[in-house]
Amino acid sequence: MDRTILTDLIAWKEKPYRKPLIIDGARQVGKTWIMKHFANLYYDDYLYINFDHPDYLDYHRIFTSGHGAKRILELLQLESGKRIRTGKTLLILDEVQEVPAALSGLKYFNEDAPEQHVVCAGSQMGIALHRGTSFPVGNVDTIRMYPMSFVEFLLAMGNQEYVNLIQANDTEMITEFHGKYLKMLKEYIFVGGMPEIVQRYADGAEYEDIRKLQYQLLDNFRADFSKHAPPTLLLKLNMVWDSIPRQLAKENKKYVWSVVKKGARAKEFEDALQWLEDCGLIHRICHLDTPELPLVAHTSPDVFKIYSLDTGLLGAQAGVTAKMVFSDNGIYGDFKGTLAEQFALQEMLHQHRRLFYWTGATSEIDFVIQTDDGVIPIEVKSGENLNAKSLRAYITKYHPARAYKLSLLPYRQNDVVVNMPLYLAGSIPA
Repeated sequence: MDRTILTDLIAWKEKPYRKPLIIDGARQVGKTWIMKHFANLYYDDYLYINFDHPDYLDYHRIFTSGHGAKRILELLQLESGKRIRTGKTLLILDEVQEVPAALSGLKYFNEDAPEQHVVCAGSQMGIALHRGTSFPVGNVDTIRMYPMSFVEFLLAMGNQEYVNLIQANDTEMITEFHGKYLKMLKEYIFVGGMPEIVQRYADGAEYEDIRKLQYQLLDNFRADFSKHAPPTLLLKLNMVWDSIPRQLAKENKKYVWSVVKKGARAKEFEDALQWLEDCGLIHRICHLDTPELPLVAHTSPDVFKIYSLDTGLLGAQAGVTAKMVFSDNGIYGDFKGTLAEQFALQEMLHQHRRLFYWTGATSEIDFVIQTDDGVIPIEVKSGENLNAKSLRAYITKYHPARAYKLSLLPYRQNDVVVNMPLYLAGSIPA
């Protein structure tokens, strides 16, 4: 599969002052695959170590021995029987958070063996750090990996020509094939971007089979709760996780603790919510008090919305059927607008954007981003109705240089407002 993160990995390899690289992201988004794929394409060889697998237990001793980076490399060669050549062999450390000494020891690779190319990944990285694992601040480069984007999905399905139009920003030709893009968007909404599931769909799996795979992956996430979370947190994790579709189904998507459990308060469930966020299974979008630059300085951290990891998994959790998604009467059934917002969020996260939202007295802007043109509001519509009172109210009050309405209608620009089809959410200029 083509993953756009490969461009970032190539850029990292070519940096003159390269540091060990950490790829952060949720379970099953493709971190292990991309590290090995990258190594196969751009290195003569690689040494792969998975600290969460029993086959690699002997490597724990090497990284906890207290030796420096150069001595560790010598020991790795002896243990693996593989020669590690400078600039030719990529050292891959998977689930690196399972051995705190290996994670903190990246500092010594940066200081004592900067010529050695090291890339790491971990699906529980944030949790490890909250437990007190020492993080090599200033001594690593980091990249966040997400489920496959819409463009990556199209590539996996063999639709290179449609990707070319998006990448060329050829809105005239894209409009000619608007119906085809909408059909592919609906496929993505249902299937989602988890790589194994996309691959099975590309191989011809039916929608019923896709849902079964998604349910299995959701069960795997629950198994991770049991494996990695403290027993005192387990019940709360499941309650917060199960409440996500209900939180997002509300017209006002502000996170409400009582949706998790009647009468619940933040202090009771905040640790569970933070655990899910640290795992990359949810995304927290903070409220803006005032849409002024820099946006991060004008947030209310206690007021926020949450979104899921992936459209397909969220649809499975919510019981959204293929018939709902592919119906001509809107694409989201009773889950109105939720999957549209989830899709837009995922696409913009792929652009490494920091997302916020804003509310007025009687209005709400789904997403607000910071660009070279200033503060940009984005409203998401799940159908073809472009009535956008909230966006008009925002424009009247704050006069942004640009504003976007994402919907199922083709591309059209009217002065400040750009009416952009939802499937182009990842093409909003920086």
